[in-house]
Amino acid sequence: MTNSILNKGILAGVLLLLAGSGTANGQKPMFTFNQTARWNQPFPGDFDKALFRSTLDVTDHHLTGMMLIKRTSDSSFRINFSNEVGITFFDLEITDRKMTVITIFPDMDRKSLLSFLERDFRLLLFRDRTVRSMKTEDHCSSDSLIIYHVTSDWGKYDYTVHCGILALKGIDSAANGFKRTSLDFIYGEQPIPLKINIKNPSIRLLLHLSLIGS
Repeated sequence: MTNSILNKGILAGVLLLLAGSGTANGQKPMFTFNQTARWNQPFPGDFDKALFRSTLDVTDHHLTGMMLIKRTSDSSFRINFSNEVGITFFDLEITDRKMTVITIFPDMDRKSLLSFLERDFRLLLFRDRTVRSMKTEDHCSSDSLIIYHVTSDWGKYDYTVHCGILALKGIDSAANGFKRTSLDFIYGEQPIPLKINIKNPSIRLLLHLSLIGS
């Protein structure tokens, strides 16, 4: 009798554990925030706004101007790219779930381009909280780089991190051996990057940002 009650208790505990971990329905459990917070974000939680000198090359267009990135709430940013004479190339508001187009230059109003910009700016500005697996074959030391291979609802990405200062050096995405997205960061004295380079070879997109002030 005692063994029967004990076995039922163990079975109930196992079923409860499976239900809580999300594996009972075949889904892999999400990583917790602490498990994925292994590097500092390029734009940390106390970031307010920053102005960058910017160039954007996409297909046959070459655009130069200033890009203002401003936090508008705990979960959203405003990104305005305009030239010196006041022409706005795009004005966007982005969260970790959607992007709203406020203004866009007619030649840039293309669904494929906006989709790439949304993905790139989301990688740049937000920490991915949908991570399902993370692995590395490297070992961290104070003067080395480590690469984390991450799979999440956002896709599959490699995050390269400076071990000593936990600064994010780059984010890369690849599909079938073809690099789709690449973000590279260069840091100066400030916590936000001094330079940011974003590349999307599939649509011939190159975006260069150089910090003016914050």
